[in-house]
Amino acid sequence: MEAHGYNGPMSVFDSLFHSRRHQTPATTVDIAMHGAGYVYSDGAVGCEPTDLRIAHDGGNVAVIGLNGAGKSTLIRMIGAQESPTSGVVDYIIDGEPRDLSRRADRPVIASAVGYVDLEHVRSHFQRAKSLEDALDGYLERHHVPPAERAARIGDLLAAFDLSEVRHMHLDTLDGERLHLLAMAVACCHLPAMLVADEPTRGLDEISSAHVAQRLFRYGKPVVFTTHDVELIADERYEIRRVLVMDEAHIVFDGDPKHATDFYTQLIRSKYQSMSSR
Repeated sequence: MEAHGYNGPMSVFDSLFHSRRHQTPATTVDIAMHGAGYVYSDGAVGCEPTDLRIAHDGGNVAVIGLNGAGKSTLIRMIGAQESPTSGVVDYIIDGEPRDLSRRADRPVIASAVGYVDLEHVRSHFQRAKSLEDALDGYLERHHVPPAERAARIGDLLAAFDLSEVRHMHLDTLDGERLHLLAMAVACCHLPAMLVADEPTRGLDEISSAHVAQRLFRYGKPVVFTTHDVELIADERYEIRRVLVMDEAHIVFDGDPKHATDFYTQLIRSKYQSMSSR
């Protein structure tokens, strides 16, 4: 069946949701990585085996590092977009253990962990007549009743400052609003946690600030990657914990102030190493 405003190939999670009834929104998500690592098919190491726990009451968590440090691989494992090639990632949803390797658990995890995916929005929503139609079709595919869809879409458009452009086509949106739409889509299933890979990528300072404000004001804990050290230090975003990655390892885990100092020293040491060659 073709949903209104949503066309294109379904992801693994889309197909799972399509075959199941509407999920009850989760309240809490805790994530535990036990020796979880990822090696790509060409042998490149995306993330070394890692032990990590992210608690539902641990606040917003940032992951920083230079290009190629392993941030995106780590965040995709945290966000249930990739299964580790070694070790496991456990999801405790409302106190119940869930596992990506179990087919029945996958839609529950996908609903509870909202992954902000700009490329998914760009590729899957182009044929929608408007933002409103795109969101309505997406929720229809996932068996959300019509009355609930209308209310939820209104809330999402307001939360991400998209109400004024609800009738516009995606091709007419600027980069800032595309990022905001990706966040709205990630929140369609009322997740208990949001996960994002560089949610302000490619935006100028003003647009970045607007997108960050909307993301962190949504009221759910956010785990995200970034290169923006100033964003991490901004007290308005209430980032409690920062992970610094280098060469596919987590090399620091602590508060924003100490993380910034550590990261600055890490960059300085790499520059010095390069200049001494």
